[in-house]
Amino acid sequence: MRGEFLAVRGEMASGFAAVRTEMAEGLAAVRAEMAEGLAAVRTEMAEGLAAVRTEMAEGLTAVRAEMAEGLTAVRAEMADGLAGVRSEIAAVRTEMAEGLAAGRNETVRGLAAVRAEMADHVAALRVEIRAGDEKTRQQMRVLHEDLVARIGLLQEGLTRSSARRAKRPKS
Repeated sequence: MRGEFLAVRGEMASGFAAVRTEMAEGLAAVRAEMAEGLAAVRTEMAEGLAAVRTEMAEGLTAVRAEMAEGLTAVRAEMADGLAGVRSEIAAVRTEMAEGLAAGRNETVRGLAAVRAEMADHVAALRVEIRAGDEKTRQQMRVLHEDLVARIGLLQEGLTRSSARRAKRPKS
């Protein structure tokens, strides 16, 4: 009987060790997956911000060049006459305002798209993490129920052996 108990005890110890190893591997896999996901999100965010910065710099360079051209034209027209210059200045101002407004609107739309994409990625990552957490909880519940059942069997075996010892007459 003691040998059986030791055998069961050894089985349980090896079972617990296997469960611990499996849980540690699962947890390590989840951690690695989360780290990869976060690294990808960080990389994507950095690339998106770099693209926005580049686009803004190019837009500003184009606006500067356009402004320089406009000022040169205004100076040339000032020599021809003040009235003609005033009308041209008004036209250039209107054009520049529209260009700047369009550039701003485009930048705002680009930033909104990047934000929305980042929010989608973060939401998807959260869903994946929650799914992994729920799967881990479910595995832990199954292991707990199995452990409780095994402990119950051990307790039942101990109770039976105690009952048999109590029934045996002492010599």
